[in-house]
Amino acid sequence: MNARAADVARLKQLLTAQPEDRVSWHNLAAAEGDLGHAAEAEAAARRAITLGITAPETRLVLARALQSLRKLDEAESMFKKAIALRPAYADAHRDLAQLTWMRTGRTEDALKRLSRALRESPADAALHLVHSSVLEFAGDPAAALAAAERGLAHAPKDLPLLRQAAHLCAETGDAARALALSMRAVQLAPADVGAQISLCESLLAAGHLEEAEAKAAALCTDSPTNQYSVALRATAWRLMGDPRYSALYNYQSLVAEQELDTPAGFANLDAFLSELSVELQGLHSFHTHPLFQSVRGGSQLPLQSAELA
Repeated sequence: MNARAADVARLKQLLTAQPEDRVSWHNLAAAEGDLGHAAEAEAAARRAITLGITAPETRLVLARALQSLRKLDEAESMFKKAIALRPAYADAHRDLAQLTWMRTGRTEDALKRLSRALRESPADAALHLVHSSVLEFAGDPAAALAAAERGLAHAPKDLPLLRQAAHLCAETGDAARALALSMRAVQLAPADVGAQISLCESLLAAGHLEEAEAKAAALCTDSPTNQYSVALRATAWRLMGDPRYSALYNYQSLVAEQELDTPAGFANLDAFLSELSVELQGLHSFHTHPLFQSVRGGSQLPLQSAELA
């Protein structure tokens, strides 16, 4: 049993004895949401709200559950309620902007409420980071960098903004600036893994391959299961012409194709795939990809266990 499943079991037992404990209902909703149990998260969050909890976090948990259940209008309304309770609530702004972006594909719509919050709280680093992230994943890295730089003007020592600006400088071809920003982040927080990853990215962008490889090797030693650290080291190997790259990324051993058997009830595989395509297309209510997605240009959605039965 993982930690969150254990939390669910503990909270359910507690609520059997104290069914009016609204904070425990909130905590149960959050744990169920973390486990991907959207219907259970919705029910628990609604119970907490009925019992009088006023925390915007409960509205955020409920909004996320509603989105997973594809109750999108309700989810949007609940994200807005969370923001109404805390106008500079960066997590809620991020999720609302993402939902709006996925539903419309229009950056200006996604940023409307966030832009208003930034006018009211121009020094809020977390809001600037969300603004930059939305622009980045909407395909405008130059505007995303400008947004991050505006945030740094207010909060020059904010680590997430330094990392975001460094990453975007590398993306837009300013490797020297990327390196300067990432080095500043490491100076501020030398033990921070994210800052070290940012420095490794910047070293790669600047063409300092041996330094980048050494940094990636150290990251892999410290956290051998961190896939991104492995990818950074592999990138360094590829750029250096190091044979270890081919050994690690041996696509013939990792990728294969296999034809599906025709399921029972279908005349042939084409008939099954045709029906499957129609059903899958019907599930997709989004116009475009979510934020923080490396594969872009399509949409994705969670499937609940009942839909996989």
